[in-house]
Amino acid sequence: MLDGIQVAKLLLAHGITQIHHANTASTVFNYLRHQAIMSRQFVQENPHKYWQTIQGTDQTDIANGIFNDIFFDVENIWERSGFNFYGPVVLTFDTSILAGRSINISAENPAHWDTMQHDKRYINDVDDIAINCMSGGAWNFKNHIIIPQTPTIDLSLLKKVTFYIPPNILPCIDINNPGNAASTIARECEKQNIPFELKTAKEPTPEKKYGLFYGFMMKVI
Repeated sequence: MLDGIQVAKLLLAHGITQIHHANTASTVFNYLRHQAIMSRQFVQENPHKYWQTIQGTDQTDIANGIFNDIFFDVENIWERSGFNFYGPVVLTFDTSILAGRSINISAENPAHWDTMQHDKRYINDVDDIAINCMSGGAWNFKNHIIIPQTPTIDLSLLKKVTFYIPPNILPCIDINNPGNAASTIARECEKQNIPFELKTAKEPTPEKKYGLFYGFMMKVI
């Protein structure tokens, strides 16, 4: 594992002062309501109090022993590619959140680890990060920052919440309406004095993603 302080210093040297976590509206609302970002295992083990939407990588991550880890992206994928399969809400944190932690950086997206040797799955030396994780001055999406075996991280270093609403709203039931989801997240941010930004996504959201991305899964909010 890598020293979080060293990684934060390296990111700062490349002008990177923030890292990001993207998720669904329902899961982010859970984080905000309970003032902590949570591992999927922690939420799963406490269903009486917390909730989350499923992710396509859940079973793979359980098999790989990283279901109790918390993931961050160095780049805001919504801004670079126009879409993020993990969800339409992005929590942006100061990189100082890495200080005092042992962290991992994936050499490849864990969804593709089935073809990799165990000892090749992570970047093992801080000196190798820039060479392996940056192309043309931009961070590679596959190189996730992973906080291992960490059930929760409080939101004290949360800088802002950004909600990406589709450019074309498709017909759907109210509980899956992106506008309603955005309003719910915005109200919760206002209660907690967290900066909130509503942005229009560059790409349309597939209809099959509406319920997962914007719905609240029968939760009373």
